[in-house]
Amino acid sequence: LVVMIPSIPGPMIIRLPDGCHPMLGAWYPLPELTTEEQKGLPDADRVGALVVAAGASTRMEGVDKTLVELAGMSVISRTIDVFERCDAVGAIVLVVAEAILNDVTGIARDRQWKKVLHVRTGGSRRQDSVRIGLRGLPEGDWVVVHDGARPLITDKMIRAGLIAAQATGAATAAILSTDTVKKISDEGIVTETLNRGSIALVQTP
Repeated sequence: LVVMIPSIPGPMIIRLPDGCHPMLGAWYPLPELTTEEQKGLPDADRVGALVVAAGASTRMEGVDKTLVELAGMSVISRTIDVFERCDAVGAIVLVVAEAILNDVTGIARDRQWKKVLHVRTGGSRRQDSVRIGLRGLPEGDWVVVHDGARPLITDKMIRAGLIAAQATGAATAAILSTDTVKKISDEGIVTETLNRGSIALVQTP
């Protein structure tokens, strides 16, 4: 999850959770938002969500993970359902691989998502897909970008990202590394052990 306010330049806030599922990447406890923070949320009609799922699925050997069933429902359905229910988001554009465009369009129709304005074919690179999706969003001040293959996103996480982004213009969900992190040379030789306390893992869209 990445939240951006295009009109405000600034560094990225990394919001560090207590823990996260290493594969699905979006389940962890977050503190409850205070009443004042809730009041600080932007109007939903100024917030657009861009859900990107246009990868080539090379790590899945050609099986598009967004269409894989998770507890009886496709991954992409679970992801979009969260944004559809979240009243902090006003519009959604879904960007997918050409090979699954018809499948996802059919899912959107069957599930009757009211906030999904477009289902579009992505580009060859992730940044190209994001650019395509941005063109489909209505005019607004806030953009939430999420990886469609990470279905455990929560309403609370979306809201927390919007609150965090107000300080500098951008925020992303991240977790601290619990592994030992080594820096290596081009030859594969360990040259340094990095301080994992200063390493944040961002499951970026």
